[in-house]
This record gives sequence, C-alpha cells and structure tokens, in this order.
Amino acid sequence: MLLETFPQGVTVQVDAPIDLPPVSGDVTQLHQVIMNLAVNARDAVGATGRVDVRLSEIAIPTGRGVQIEVEDNGCGMSPAVLDQMFDPFFTTKAVGHGTGLGLATVQSIVAAHGGVISVSSEVGRGSLFQVVLPASAAEGAPDPESSAVDLPNGARQTVLVVDDEEGILQLARKTLERHGYQVRVARHGGEAVDIYAQDPGAISVVITDISMPVMDGPTAIRLLRAIDPDVRIIASSGLEAVGAAAKAIGSGSVLFIPKPYSAEVLLRAVGRAIAE
Repeated sequence: MLLETFPQGVTVQVDAPIDLPPVSGDVTQLHQVIMNLAVNARDAVGATGRVDVRLSEIAIPTGRGVQIEVEDNGCGMSPAVLDQMFDPFFTTKAVGHGTGLGLATVQSIVAAHGGVISVSSEVGRGSLFQVVLPASAAEGAPDPESSAVDLPNGARQTVLVVDDEEGILQLARKTLERHGYQVRVARHGGEAVDIYAQDPGAISVVITDISMPVMDGPTAIRLLRAIDPDVRIIASSGLEAVGAAAKAIGSGSVLFIPKPYSAEVLLRAVGRAIAE
C-alpha cells in the first residue's frame, strides 16, 4: 500500500525473506512503525531518489532478532536535527504538514516491544533507520492462513477523507478503494463542507483530521451536522490523543482514531461507523 503512493520517479527496493523468525507484537503498532519510516523516507527523497526496505535476521544479546532497515538517499539530517528527532512535537516540516509525533511514536512502540531503534544520517547523503526486535520464543514461522487479519470490506459506499497531509489522503484512498469503497478527498474543512453539501445522501462516512488550515476539523464537524444531523463522522489526529479525542467528540464525531493509523484500524472504524 505504501509503495503505490510513492512518486513514479522514486525507485523502491524491498528485500523481505520469507524465512525470518517470528516476532511477537501488536500488528497495528508494527504497521505504524513501517508506515512512519517509509513515509519519512518518501518525503526525504522528494520526486526522485531511492528508498530501500530490508528485513533480516541478526544475532542479539538475548538470542535471535529481526532487523528492519529503511534507507533513503534523500536530503539527510544535520547533527542538530538528529539530536532532537525523537523528541515529541519536533518537526522539520512546514506548519500544517507534520505533528512531530511520528518518530516519537515509533520509538515508543519499538521500546514497548523490547526493541531498539537507531539512525545514521548525513546532510545530502540520505538516512538509514534500523529497528531491531527480539524474535519470538515460538518455533517456526507463523502460518499465514491463521495469522492473516480478516479486514472488513465495503459495498461501494462513498467515504469522504479530509486531511491537509497529502500522504495521509493517498494512503486512506488506496486502502478504502482496495476494500470496496468509493472515495472523495478534501484538503481542509471548508472544502469538505462544500463537497458534502452538494449531495449529503451520497456520502456514507466522513473521516476528518482535527488540525487543518482554512477550516479545522471541529468547525467542519459542526457545519456538517447542521447540513445533516445524521452524518457519520470519524475524527482523526496525530496530536495528543486524549485532548484531540475529547475535542472531536464534543464537536459531534461518531468515532476517533489516532494517526498514524493502520489499514486495519481505518477499515474497522469505517465499518463500525456505517453499522451504527
């Protein structure tokens, strides 16, 4: 899903052997780790460049481990940025294009799984992120049939995705379209209200970011409610989850999902919103 959203000028190489030892962990959280690192690499290389994703087995002090490497030949980072990159709310992106929580979230997830993350980078020469996770004590690789996640599918319902981050829009679009939904997108709340007002009955669910330029999520939610009191709304934010969730629910959203979200989290939220 991630690779399909990369610009055509970016070369992507994935090396993922099928005989790696299993890792015990939360699928949704580990998806977030891969998603964050890959999106950061994509942003670093721009319209052209190279991104390599490599998985391998390595020896660690406690026994066997699995290493995930994401390397790019993009803009790289200065020593000053490297010193702060895992700090919450630190970002080098323009206002409105990043929350500064992505790498902080990655570091927290990796640590919770008993792993470590390291990075090496040089301005103009790209970056290499390395995540090492301990292998599970279980013998053998997991059975793909028994470990596969059964993701819910839609029935051609239309979902309106509202976000000022282009990467989030495209990831959500790809996921939803793959699973049977039609998708429309808006890049701020005002645009979302205009789209919804044209034909309220045509849109089954609205997924909106909380913090956006022009018109933020809570304002858009109130206006959507004024147009259609029964509109199904899922709010999302990469900001501090408790406060963002409270603001969204106070504005009238049905559900709240924190960013970055995995395909499973997104699809289950949309399915639940439609069912309710």
